Amino acid sequence: MEYFYSMNQDYGVTANLQHYNCMVDLLGRAGRLDETQKLIRNMPFEPDAATWGALLGASRIHGNTKLAEMAAEMIFEMETENAGRCVLLSNLYAVSGRWADVSKVRLKIRDTGVEIAPGCSWLEV
Repeated sequence: MEYFYSMNQDYGVTANLQHYNCMVDLLGRAGRLDETQKLIRNMPFEPDAATWGALLGASRIHGNTKLAEMAAEMIFEMETENAGRCVLLSNLYAVSGRWADVSKVRLKIRDTGVEIAPGCSWLEV
């Protein structure tokens, strides 16, 4: 974080969206989900699918289903063809024993006609 903030303060380099996405990923992986959400809210850019994907991945790692659901919904609004993010959410539901929600995600993928990547055939309903 020190390097991130020193970019502008010490070197006059303005952080771009990719820099912010890296910070979202780093904070999220470290389990600092509250700080991650605050950073996203205060970014000078609109979060993109990569931003929400980093938050989704961190939420899965740390078992925060509520945050994962919000991030997945934002991603799906931006990239309706991206089944990979749905797979992460489905896996989180499965680990939590939420089998009805796993089925809902699978149906959502099937109903939207999203292409399933090779190796993910278990999603085909």
